[in-house]
Amino acid sequence: AVLRQFAQSVQQLLPSEAAMYRFDGDEFAIVYPGAGEEELRALYQKIHAYCNRPHKIDDSSYFLTVSVGVAIMGKDGSGYQELLTCALSALEVSKQNGKNTVTFFSQDMMHTRRRALELSSRLQLSVMNGMESFHLVYQPFVHSETLRVSGAEALLRWSCESYGVVSPVEFIPLLEACGLIVPVGKWVLEEAVRTCKKWLRYQPDFIMNVNISYLQMLDESFIDFVRQILNQYDLPPAHIVLELTESCFVTDMEALKEAFKLLRNLNIQIAMDDFGTGYSSLGMLSQSPADIVKIDRLFIKDIHREAFNRAFIDAVIELCHSVGIEVTVEGVEEPTELDAVRAIGADSIQGFFVSCPIPAHSFEERFITPQTAS
Repeated sequence: AVLRQFAQSVQQLLPSEAAMYRFDGDEFAIVYPGAGEEELRALYQKIHAYCNRPHKIDDSSYFLTVSVGVAIMGKDGSGYQELLTCALSALEVSKQNGKNTVTFFSQDMMHTRRRALELSSRLQLSVMNGMESFHLVYQPFVHSETLRVSGAEALLRWSCESYGVVSPVEFIPLLEACGLIVPVGKWVLEEAVRTCKKWLRYQPDFIMNVNISYLQMLDESFIDFVRQILNQYDLPPAHIVLELTESCFVTDMEALKEAFKLLRNLNIQIAMDDFGTGYSSLGMLSQSPADIVKIDRLFIKDIHREAFNRAFIDAVIELCHSVGIEVTVEGVEEPTELDAVRAIGADSIQGFFVSCPIPAHSFEERFITPQTAS
């Protein structure tokens, strides 16, 4: 019913010379003969304006987003298949850029697509070869009051011979897209648990944070695997925190409710990462299953000069503390930022001021020593 209503409504917005076709699933193709970039942008704005308002079918209300990829005959391709390939590449970029936007095809996209395919192939080989070329680095976080290291965040890194070190911003979405995030995520969790157990000998209250993908949480075997790994290494669940991005809590809460409940039953803490970069409101924090909120560096930079940033963090900390949620501030890089964050009552601090992410042996030398044992 939604697709039918969308199609009928958008057809009313099209100029007489344009035609719209059902393409695949929830994808539609519009052919607009003779249109240039200006006309195509104007048409997108009309469709975008229609979609981004409340809609209703029977007694159900809903919202729509619309992502668009555009290719122009002659400029981007000369045949149907070529033009279609270009348009789909542009659509993919729109989705990767957060959806609900329009992207015009450029030749750079083909290079990017080719690189993504090659990297995906090499990632698959790495996984098949026993997680070859993957490794973890660890970034410490400290108590705000004492600046004593209280734990670390385990971060995945990957490199390959042809491309060298590849940013997680690039390779993690590829792991998700080609279905590898679940096995890689299990390897990351086991490595992090094993390392945490080792470091607990020297610091009994050490906490290890591990990033978890939304797709991992949906995997039916995930919770059982978490339980199995904790039992295997005899690690109390209180020493593990699973981090998910803010968007998971906002857009996927219903789908993840059962997984959150089961993790809570295991006494594993859950952290909301990158808070402030998505769509959540302060009010939703009181309804969130998060035990810890991590405020993104976006609000830390120049906090001593930006009144809004300071007020925002102050409000988040006050609200979180009122409902029993701890607050970690990420991305602290300067002494002035550190002083400001400590002054407004953050529980933990993470960032380059303390340390950049470093290999396990370096972390042990700097932060985990027999002298820290109690």
